[in-house]
Amino acid sequence: MRFAGDLDVRKILLFLAALLLAALPAAAQAKVMNHPLKILATFTILADFTKQVAGNQAKVWPMVEANSTPHTHTPTKADLLTIQRCDLVVANGMGLEGWLAPLMLDSRERIAVLNAAVGVEERRGAAGGLDPHAWMDVGNAMIYVKNIRDKLVAIDPLNAPYYKTNAKAYLRKLKKLDHYIRLRVGRLREEQRKFVIDHDNMAYFAAAYGFTVVPVLGLEPYYYASASDYPEVVERMEDEDINMLFYDNVTTSRLVDGMAALSGGQVGGMLYTEALSGKEPANSYIGMMRQNVALLMKTLGRPTAEKD
Repeated sequence: MRFAGDLDVRKILLFLAALLLAALPAAAQAKVMNHPLKILATFTILADFTKQVAGNQAKVWPMVEANSTPHTHTPTKADLLTIQRCDLVVANGMGLEGWLAPLMLDSRERIAVLNAAVGVEERRGAAGGLDPHAWMDVGNAMIYVKNIRDKLVAIDPLNAPYYKTNAKAYLRKLKKLDHYIRLRVGRLREEQRKFVIDHDNMAYFAAAYGFTVVPVLGLEPYYYASASDYPEVVERMEDEDINMLFYDNVTTSRLVDGMAALSGGQVGGMLYTEALSGKEPANSYIGMMRQNVALLMKTLGRPTAEKD
C-alpha cells in the first residue's frame, strides 16, 4: 500500500534531480546520459591515439580498417549509421578524408568533429599538394594527442583529470619514441639515409629524421601504376646512388618490384605509414614506428647488436 506522503517524496526527489541535471553544462549532461562516449576515428592510427587518451571512458572504432588507406575510402550505409550514434568523430583533416564532409551532411546529426592535425607545421608533397601524413613525425603525433586530449576535456569535463593523466603518460612514451628513432637512425651515415617509397607519404618522417625519400607516385596510392611510366625516378636513383625501395602496407610490392627491375635496386620490404596492421608488431602507433625503424636499419645500414 502506498501513501500520499510517499508519492510526494518521490515527486520532490525527481524535481531535485531534474534541477541538478539542468544546472550541468550540456557536455556534462550528455556524459551522464551517454556513458561511455562513442568515438569514431577515421583510420586506425587516429583510433590508437584516441584510445590512449580516452581509456575506459570511451569506445573507439576506426572507420577505415587495418592495412587500408584512408585516401580512397568509400563510405557505406554502415558508416553513416555509426556516425549517427557517435559523440565525436576524430579526423586528420588536411584534405586526407575528402569523403567525410558529405558523409557528415548525410548524417543529419550535429556531431562534434575534431581535425586532429590542427597546429602542425604543414608540408607540401613532391608534386606540390598539401601533405596530410603529418603523424609520420613523432613530434607531430604529440600535437595530435594534445588536440584529442583537449577535445575530450571540452566535451566531457567530468572526466578531464582522467584524460589529462592518460595523455601525459602517452606523451611521455611518444617523447621516448622520438628519442629512440633519433638514436637509431643517427648510426646511419648521410649517404645511407636514402630510399624510394611507392607513394608520397614519408616527407614528414624524412624532414624530422634526416632522410632523403623519393616517391614514385603522388600523395595517394594508385594501384594500377606501371614502373615504366616513371623513368625520372630511375634516373634520380642513378644520379643520387639510391638503390633501396619500399612499399606501403596499404598497397602491394608490384610497383616497386618493377622499379627495382628497371633500376637494378633492391626491394627492402614493407613500411607502415597510413594504417596499422591487425597484429603485432605494428598494431599500435609506437609499434608501427619502431618496426619501420628496425627495417630501415636492417636494410640501409649495418646495425650492431643492442638491447631495445
